[in-house]
Amino acid sequence: MASAKMHDVVRDMAITSIGPEFGYMIKAEMNLVELPDEHGWVKDPKKLSLMGNNILKVPLSLPPKCLSLSTLILSSNPNLSEIPESFFREMLALKVLDLSNTAIETLPNSISKLENLSALRLQHCMKLKYLPSLANLRGLKKLDLHEAGIEVVPQGMGMLISIEYLDLLFCQNLKEIPTGILPNLSSLQYLGVCCLETTIIRNLEEIARFKKLETLECQFDSIQDFNHFVNKFKDFQDAIGYSLGVGTGKDMMRWSKYELVINECEIGEECVVLPDNLEDLWIIGGRNMRSNLNRTVMLEMEANELRRCHIFYSEEIECVVELDSSSSSSSLCCPILDKLELLQLWGLPKLCELVRVEEAATPPHIFSNLKKLIIQHCLGIRKLLPLKLQQAFQNLEEIHVESCYQMEEIIASSDSDASSDKFTFPKLKVLSLLFLPQLKSICNAKGVMVCDSIEEIRIWRCRELKRIPVQFLLLDNGQPSPLRLKEIKIDEDSKEWWESVEWDHLNAKNLLNPFLKYFAYPWD
Repeated sequence: MASAKMHDVVRDMAITSIGPEFGYMIKAEMNLVELPDEHGWVKDPKKLSLMGNNILKVPLSLPPKCLSLSTLILSSNPNLSEIPESFFREMLALKVLDLSNTAIETLPNSISKLENLSALRLQHCMKLKYLPSLANLRGLKKLDLHEAGIEVVPQGMGMLISIEYLDLLFCQNLKEIPTGILPNLSSLQYLGVCCLETTIIRNLEEIARFKKLETLECQFDSIQDFNHFVNKFKDFQDAIGYSLGVGTGKDMMRWSKYELVINECEIGEECVVLPDNLEDLWIIGGRNMRSNLNRTVMLEMEANELRRCHIFYSEEIECVVELDSSSSSSSLCCPILDKLELLQLWGLPKLCELVRVEEAATPPHIFSNLKKLIIQHCLGIRKLLPLKLQQAFQNLEEIHVESCYQMEEIIASSDSDASSDKFTFPKLKVLSLLFLPQLKSICNAKGVMVCDSIEEIRIWRCRELKRIPVQFLLLDNGQPSPLRLKEIKIDEDSKEWWESVEWDHLNAKNLLNPFLKYFAYPWD
C-alpha cells in the first residue's frame, strides 16, 4: 500500500552487497554517539544511512563535500534534538531525508533550499513544533508527519503541487487544516489525517475533488463525529479506499481497502453508522458497548459488503446477535451478517452465547456466508453453535476455539433438540480445539458431524473430551473413508487420551492412525 513506499529505501540500503564502490555509506546500528570522522567517510557519498544509533548532535556540515548526496537517513537516533542552520546548504542534490523517531524540535530554514527533495519523513518526531516554509519544495512527493508534534500546518504546504503522500495522523497538537489548502494538492494519492474539531468534515468537499486519491486514513475522537462524517461520505465512498478509526487507540490495521477500527472508544447508546461498502470491522476495547453487536452498529442498506468482523476485549458484550420473535423472521434484522465470511472474538469475559434466540423465534439465514469462526480467550462461554441455527453454517470451512476454559459443548442442543442426531457441515476443512479443559462433547451423545471435506483436526489439552463424532464417508464395504483428511494433530502428552477417545466407527482409529501427528506447541 502507499504507506509502505519509503521502506524500500531502507531495505535497499541494508543489502550487504552494496558498498562504497556504489557510493553507499552504511553506518546503521553501530552505537555511534557522533558522526564518523573524516577518515571514515566514503568520498562524495550518494546514499548515507546512520539510522539506529545514539547520535546526540550533528556538526555544522558533513566532513566531506556531499554534492552528490541523494539520500540521508538519520532515523531512530532518539536523542538527536537539533540540526545546525548550515547543515543542508551544500546538499542540493538531496532527494530523501529521514529524521523519523528522533527528538528533533525544529528544522533549519536551509531545508527550504532543497528543491530536489522528493521525500521528507518526520514520523514520530513528537517534539517537533516548527517546520520552515515548504513553498519551494515543488518536487516533494511524500511528507510523513505521522504522530509529530506540529501545532500548525507547515507554511507553503498548499504549494506542494506534486505531493502524492501526506500523513498528518495523530498530530495531537494540530487543531485544524485551514480551508483552501487541500484543493491545491491535486496529485494526492494517500491522505492521513485526524478529525480534530471536525477539521476533516469541513474539508470533505475539498477532498472529494481529488481525481487521483486512492486511500484516505482518518481518525475520529467520537462516534458522533464519525457518524457525521459517514453521512457526508456516502456520495463518493466507492471512489477511494479508506481506513477509518474512532477513539483514542492508534492501531490502523490496513488489512483491506475499506476498513473501520473502533479502538478504546466510548460507544454508549448511539449506534455506529457503518459505510455501506465496509469490508473489515474491528472493535477493540469498546467501552459502554451494548450487550450485542446488532444493536451497537448499524447499516442503513441491506446490500452491504462487510466480510470480516473482529471484536476484542469488550467488557460488556454477551452475544454477537440477539434475535427475538419480532425480528428474527427476516434477515433484515441483522444485515451486517449477510455476507460475513470471518468472525473473530477475543477476550470477551461476558460472552455467553454466539447467537441468542428466543424459543418462539424462527431463525433467519444469518451467517449463511460465514467461512471462518475464531473464538479465543472468552472465559464465560459454555456452548458455541446453537443447533437451531445449524442451517446457517453450511458454508463454514474453519472452526477455531482456543482458551475458552468453560466451554463444554461445540454444538449446543437443548431438550427440545434431543432427537437430533446428524449435524451436517459440508464444507468444513479445519476443526481446531485448543486448551478447553471443560469440553465434554462436540455434540450430543448420539449425534454425529457429517463433514466429508475435513482436512485437519487439531485437539490440544481437551482431556475431558471422550468422543469425536466426526463421521466420514462410507465405502461400499461399510468402512469409513476420510477422503480429504491430511492430518490429526494432538499434543504430545495426550497419547493415552488418544487411545481412550471414541470415534463414530469401531475401525476408525486404525484407519486414522496414519494421519496422527504429535506436536509440542498448539501453533506448530
